[in-house]
Amino acid sequence: MTLRSNDLCHCGSGKKYKHCCLKSDYSQEPAEHADTARILLDWLNRNHRKTWHVAIESLLKELLTQDELEVLSELDAETNTAILINLSEWLLAEGSILVKGEKRRVPEYLLGTSGPRMTAVQRNWLMQLENNPLRLYDVTDVIPGAQMTLCDVLSPHEMPIVVRERTGTQSLKTGECLGCRIMRVDTHYELSGAAYPFSMLASQSVGERLQAIAEEFKHERRQAQSLGIDIMSMWLQQWVTPPPILMMMDAYSGEPLQLVTDHYLVKDWQALEQALRKCADVHGSREDGWDQVLECADGQLRPMVTINIGKLPNQVELFTKTLAFAATGRAWFEEVVGDCVQYLHRQSADPRDIMINGGGEPFAGHGADINIDSEALDELMEKTIGQLYANWANEPIGMLGNLTPRQAMQTPAGLERVKGLIRSYESGEEEQAALAHRAPVSYAFLWESIGLTD
Repeated sequence: MTLRSNDLCHCGSGKKYKHCCLKSDYSQEPAEHADTARILLDWLNRNHRKTWHVAIESLLKELLTQDELEVLSELDAETNTAILINLSEWLLAEGSILVKGEKRRVPEYLLGTSGPRMTAVQRNWLMQLENNPLRLYDVTDVIPGAQMTLCDVLSPHEMPIVVRERTGTQSLKTGECLGCRIMRVDTHYELSGAAYPFSMLASQSVGERLQAIAEEFKHERRQAQSLGIDIMSMWLQQWVTPPPILMMMDAYSGEPLQLVTDHYLVKDWQALEQALRKCADVHGSREDGWDQVLECADGQLRPMVTINIGKLPNQVELFTKTLAFAATGRAWFEEVVGDCVQYLHRQSADPRDIMINGGGEPFAGHGADINIDSEALDELMEKTIGQLYANWANEPIGMLGNLTPRQAMQTPAGLERVKGLIRSYESGEEEQAALAHRAPVSYAFLWESIGLTD
């Protein structure tokens, strides 16, 4: 049985596997199956060079338009080599070539009497390659140079699979998706060799596209082939078309996130507190700030407006997460509190700009010209992330099959996906913090919200 990183080590030391024998277990010499693909491709290039090249060109034309093929031809040699390796493996597993004028499936031809000489291990590897389809997986945990944990995107109830992998784990990140074939080797799993990584930006749209294909093709073999073709096509699209602009959406309203803060001067604190105390939908105090909450159709209480004590004396800040919430929130607040406050100005920011640029530019505000120093930036980021994920544990999430984290974690596979999701947030935050020269924000509050520790 494959050990997970936090399991007790097989050597009996009592330590966790990741702190004991994990690295040494993975430092063995390459196994006999490791060269199978190279040996078969060398044989095909020697004996069927022309038809093999025609098969690769035909596959590329099936995957890309003519304009996209022209862009592909301008990519660097290293990238084109990686593309050739992936497409060649697909042809070994599922492709066809002409042999003496007859169309032959490549794996059947290679395994037949006219194919190359292979050892029993190599034949087994080729048969696994033929029978294990190219699938898309969520990467939920990565130990660089050793292993990764994968969850099948289209089979949310399938158990996570721990895969031994040295090279790929150096660049793969938690939260990304990976198209691959998983092969059984003795008592553990490995990748076949070809890998189709997708960034977090592309992962959700790729998963949705494959879900639609799975629903369209019910026949198992046709479905597997169609999924494989689309995984390759969408992977190639990342090289030939610009990435889409990520739009962060509010989970409840479905509107684009826009962090809006309206600043008010408080002219009468006592009147302000009394006015808010009379509102049944307002929770909080002057010491902790207030939330105007809404009881939603799913039974959850969600903060629509947050009223924070301002950094400057005698000020409060009205925080909302979308422009629509900002408009209704401001109208509600001013009607409730009347003339005991005076509106000053508005600050508005796209959360993508804060997370990517680290607040290096001043907020785009009405009448505001506020440059953020490092200490204020750290505080702003912690506050922003805390507010963005305030109701995270109870919000449906697309990457969890539109389940909430609390719902998803009721199964072993769902629990692994929830853990992977938080790990991806942490990984992304560490990268963005390093780029912005600021301290990373801790996501410990998310682990605690679902009763776990990292």
